[in-house]
Amino acid sequence: MTRYVALLRGINVGGRNIIAMPALKACCEAEGLEDVATYIQSGNVIFMTRSTRSGSSYLGRFYDAVTRGSPDMNRHARKKVLGRILPRIRSDCDLGCGTGTTAVELARGGRRVHAVDASPTQCRQARARAREARLPVRVLCADLRSFRPTLLPWAWME
Repeated sequence: MTRYVALLRGINVGGRNIIAMPALKACCEAEGLEDVATYIQSGNVIFMTRSTRSGSSYLGRFYDAVTRGSPDMNRHARKKVLGRILPRIRSDCDLGCGTGTTAVELARGGRRVHAVDASPTQCRQARARAREARLPVRVLCADLRSFRPTLLPWAWME
């Protein structure tokens, strides 16, 4: 069996992103993880599994809760770094798309968007987010270590 350590950023910090550790532990166990342990109220989880699925796929349902501030930060970084060329980009590939927040935002700008993540849970959430927004985002479930966006001129990884 393989032992994993998941360090979830921003959990239970400053009274925000509150996730009770017993609930987090129960969620992990419900996904089939074994020997699950959490550390105080930090959001850090240690677990074992026989599965070859990535650790992120188990914790996908908490992704939006633990990355609440990321969309604003990512939007600001895109504007600062790519401000001049961003309006000319028509096709994007969001690598490690999580639940599709950035992919949907890029599609709202009229871009053709592909979104890639290794977590089936997060890919389902990204597809649902795109459907709800009525935007054509193509979501691919793939391991970034082997994925090659050969036909796409621009790739994001935030």
